[in-house]
Amino acid sequence: MSVFKTLPKNPDMLQVFRQFNDGLPPLCEYYDVILRGGSPLSVGERELIAAYVSGLNACRF
Repeated sequence: MSVFKTLPKNPDMLQVFRQFNDGLPPLCEYYDVILRGGSPLSVGERELIAAYVSGLNACRF
């Protein structure tokens, strides 16, 4: 038995946050600042950029 938490090979975000859930609140706060905070870009434009980058990275998120 290992004393360290382990993840499967190539885990998805849900698996990571199930194992290391203390990192989720700061990530959510960061997400809100980046996509919902003040900006010359609209929320929709920022979401579109995020979706495009995710597509380039072959990320289903």
